[in-house]
Amino acid sequence: MALADLYGKILALGVDVIRKHTVMPLLVNHASNEDGATAHSRGGTVEVIVPPEFQTRDVVPGSTPPPSQAAPAPTTVPVPLDYWKEVNFPLTERDIALMENNAAYVPMFLANAAAAVADDISESILQQYTGVYGYAGTAGTTPFATSQVEIQAAKQILTEQRAPKQMRQVVLDTSAYGNAVGLEAFRSALQYGSPEVVREGELIRAYGFDWHEDLNVQDHRNPNGTPVNWQLNGARPAGSTTATIDTGSNAPIVGDIFSVAGDPQTYAVTAIAGNNLTFAPRTTLAWADNAALTFRPAHTVNLAFHPMAFAFVSRPNAQLMLPELRQGKVVSTWVDDMTGVALKLVIQDEYHQTGFYLSCLWGTELVDARLVTRVAG
Repeated sequence: MALADLYGKILALGVDVIRKHTVMPLLVNHASNEDGATAHSRGGTVEVIVPPEFQTRDVVPGSTPPPSQAAPAPTTVPVPLDYWKEVNFPLTERDIALMENNAAYVPMFLANAAAAVADDISESILQQYTGVYGYAGTAGTTPFATSQVEIQAAKQILTEQRAPKQMRQVVLDTSAYGNAVGLEAFRSALQYGSPEVVREGELIRAYGFDWHEDLNVQDHRNPNGTPVNWQLNGARPAGSTTATIDTGSNAPIVGDIFSVAGDPQTYAVTAIAGNNLTFAPRTTLAWADNAALTFRPAHTVNLAFHPMAFAFVSRPNAQLMLPELRQGKVVSTWVDDMTGVALKLVIQDEYHQTGFYLSCLWGTELVDARLVTRVAG
């Protein structure tokens, strides 16, 4: 097998493992204003394109039409490339021979290496939940044990937050997904319209969502314990994103969810300094002095969302191309158009062995918290 073919085969197999091992890169926005093969260094940023929002105008009949309005320009959000991970694995001559003669053969080392990269990518996207303020379900209770009420609540929250109804996704941990598969509403192939629920134990589309299972769904746990007995120290007007609190115990942390007496909205703590909270979203109601705050206990953060809620970008890492640095080393990259994942493979001649190094440089951000809600478990 030619060296170029070997590179292509290994990278293609790596991309295939990532596609099958994790869903998150496939489900979020990775459209940018530059070529995905453009090299970057860790710490750089990529501008991810966010679709524009349109405004209506009144129709006034007349002899001449009004001037045509230009379409609003799409905006961009800078996403820092702050994750850079690598795995090293050996491939024997036997592995390479099998790869050459069997298109379906994936060496164990390669499959496990690519799966490790996939897990890190998926986990990094799911860790962006801390700014998500939408909240359905019950902390400490795995959803879908007896009914689909949690997804109905999540659907209502997303609609009230003005998330588009098309392309909605739900990503669950294994326990919640297992419960959902077991519900009669999902298991009935005739009602559901697909035999995959019964045949493969997989959900595809139900209740306005595409359903997915991911091992990297996060748990939110405040190491201080659930904050209790906190009150507002001073009234806050509508439109606030900060507040001072006092009297309570178990200090809040970033990612905690709370509500305030008299206000049905749930809020996410996005920053904290002493007893001063920054939170999202903006308040729509005024808060009274000494109003009680109720914090949600530790919970699994299953997510229901529209793809534009999150951004993910990956780029080949830039490197010096000096000949003396490349002796005994060959480098190649592959940018997957489905996931946006950019994999870099280095094959390096070492002491009585050949080293294979698979790496990925990426970044991810929560772009619009209106488009996502937690489904607590």
